[in-house]
Amino acid sequence: MPRRIHRPTLPFVSANTPAAVNAAAPATPATTAATTAAAGSPTAAYEAAYAARKNKDVAGLKSLLSQDIIEFFTAVAQDEKKTLDQVIKDLCDKPQAATAQVRNEKIDGEHATVEYLDENGKWKTMDFIKEGGGWKLTVPRFDKDQLEVETKKK
Repeated sequence: MPRRIHRPTLPFVSANTPAAVNAAAPATPATTAATTAAAGSPTAAYEAAYAARKNKDVAGLKSLLSQDIIEFFTAVAQDEKKTLDQVIKDLCDKPQAATAQVRNEKIDGEHATVEYLDENGKWKTMDFIKEGGGWKLTVPRFDKDQLEVETKKK
């Protein structure tokens, strides 16, 4: 029986987006810019991720993902026999909002949220975590709690 992977609701990826991992990616000027932006604020990290996705900068976008998301993508990748780079490229090909508009940044210690305008013109919440000295996109807190509950059931 194939292993079932719980796919948390990630605001920047649809529930059926394939994922995988290829952790080694060369640093590019865009990657360096994304990393610098992430160090500033959750809003800056979102804007850097938006730009990386728009420019199909796989390495730049990957540098803005938390370890939680990388681990999630790793598990899904194994099931779908893809690499993280392929998955991030697939993500870059999906529609996104016309602008990187955000509002209501809230920081609570090492966690933060911003509301962003999605491709349908609706406001949604994106979660961030302070990791490695910068803000990174992470699995929403609700989904982390749900993952822990499901893991304990097994």
